[in-house]
Amino acid sequence: MSKIFISHSSDDSSLVTKLNTFLTSVGIKNEDIFCSSLNGQGVENGKRINSTIQNKIRECELIVFVITSNFLKSSYCTSELGAGWALCDDKHDLFIFKSEDVSYDELNGFLSNDFKCSSFNSDGLSEFYDKLNEHFDMKNKHSIINNAISSFLVEAKKNITILKEDKDKSEKELSEQKIKNLEAQYSRLS
Repeated sequence: MSKIFISHSSDDSSLVTKLNTFLTSVGIKNEDIFCSSLNGQGVENGKRINSTIQNKIRECELIVFVITSNFLKSSYCTSELGAGWALCDDKHDLFIFKSEDVSYDELNGFLSNDFKCSSFNSDGLSEFYDKLNEHFDMKNKHSIINNAISSFLVEAKKNITILKEDKDKSEKELSEQKIKNLEAQYSRLS
């Protein structure tokens, strides 16, 4: 049973991969994490996607939301957000990361101003570690925690910068950029 469910947009899989690295670097086992974008931690081949996600979100102890502009555009993500909101009780805990590409004015519906959000910065990651510690009773030295936070911030900075830059682009510009990226990947395969 996965104890942590990471709710995110598949467009943010690179950022979530770095978050997963943070989790494992502070001692969380891969099998304790459900993340649909990561091989071995998502829906198994041959399994139904919707029912698996529904079961995993019910079974977990901690739901981590990675709120980005991509997340807010996805009806699937906002459905997961609603499910997490409905499950918020003594058994299910929430932790919400809000990326710099999202303003508080854009948070509405289940998020609105009811929930505290943390940023992807050293304070936010420290709060996240404290929340993990409530569920996993970790006994890491401060140097391990500080190294994990520093590594994440260095690695994720590019992803967060891209999110902010992409928010200012039109849908047409983003589509053209995706096509160029796919063409470049295809040419490298040839």
